[in-house]
Amino acid sequence: MTDTVVKTERRRAPRFIVDRECSIFALDTRTPVTLLNVSRLGAATLGPGLELSLGDRIVLCVGGLSTLLDAVVVNVSYGRIGVNFELAPEAKTVWEAEFAEMIVGAKPL
Repeated sequence: MTDTVVKTERRRAPRFIVDRECSIFALDTRTPVTLLNVSRLGAATLGPGLELSLGDRIVLCVGGLSTLLDAVVVNVSYGRIGVNFELAPEAKTVWEAEFAEMIVGAKPL
């Protein structure tokens, strides 16, 4: 008998590789990080020295965007931080327009 492993995609929206500078505001501190990939609903960052836990609330500030992205930490692993955005309706409208511009020419993950 052969065991088969099926990888199930749990994300609810496609992600795109962006490799962009940004900052995380959390625990009264601003920390520069790299935005690795992004979707309409969340993002993954990489940055040393962040001591965040699952459920922590942060603000992500991405260079070149006008929207500050409120988010909750959903994954922490080896310097990578995964977040889901929790945006107010007006911020969500602006974010979706800026996201559409951000991913022009970006490679899907």
